[in-house]
Amino acid sequence: MKSFIAVLLCTFVVGVLSGGPMHEKIVKCKEELGVEEDAIRNMMKNNDYNDPTVRCFNACLMKSFGKMAEDGTVNKDAVSEHVPPHVDREQFIEAATVCMEEKGTDECDTANLIHKCLKDKKVIPSGLPPPPPQ
Repeated sequence: MKSFIAVLLCTFVVGVLSGGPMHEKIVKCKEELGVEEDAIRNMMKNNDYNDPTVRCFNACLMKSFGKMAEDGTVNKDAVSEHVPPHVDREQFIEAATVCMEEKGTDECDTANLIHKCLKDKKVIPSGLPPPPPQ
């Protein structure tokens, strides 16, 4: 549960900043779904999941990191594996435990509800960091 949240945060913060496998997964999901970076930024900043291209982006990331099964089931056992360095471990685990209980109408909705919950609890950023240097 918490692992997903940490992975999602790390995906955006560490992965985008440093490049490497995390950045590659972000790029892969963007390409698979045809998502524009502006749509992701808008989703991150404004909790706007209505853009059809960005609607399933969080679910794609969760799946690529093994935090969501192909059937949309959330892996709650991996919560404490990846706690972001800038967040208090106990605070993160507490928030993740609550947020991973969110359940939407489908896997995309579930991933977005979890994402919004984590943002509301201030354990993930409300915007994307700049892309890695070229």
